[in-house]
Amino acid sequence: MSRTTIAVKYSTKHDLKMLGRKGETYDEIIERLLKLSKDELDLINEVYRRIERTDRKEYVKLEDL
Repeated sequence: MSRTTIAVKYSTKHDLKMLGRKGETYDEIIERLLKLSKDELDLINEVYRRIERTDRKEYVKLEDL
């Protein structure tokens, strides 16, 4: 697999290091964060879809979303 270099601030590198687990590479940390972000976006989109399908007059419990 080919690799590339990206420029980040030292503070960003430090934050990535703090988010990392023992033995985890920066690439693995970034991939994990991207997956978490995608999962959160998928969840948010699903909530919006359910809200759009519901009658606005109908009460919807948050835990049901």
